[in-house]
Amino acid sequence: MNPLLVAVVLLNALAAASVLFALTEANKGVAISEIAVFLTAAVAMIVVSVLLVTGSMITA
Repeated sequence: MNPLLVAVVLLNALAAASVLFALTEANKGVAISEIAVFLTAAVAMIVVSVLLVTGSMITA
């Protein structure tokens, strides 16, 4: 299996887990400033995966 594909799938899975965790914490009444950390991390992981895919398309 292509290592790039594995990296992108894992990054997206971690991003999804981070969003689900943030939603769970929001249900518990945690402050938005603490939840924003997890949402920012999720967005960063998605951006990195998009950059990886874009970079591989450019070099191919």
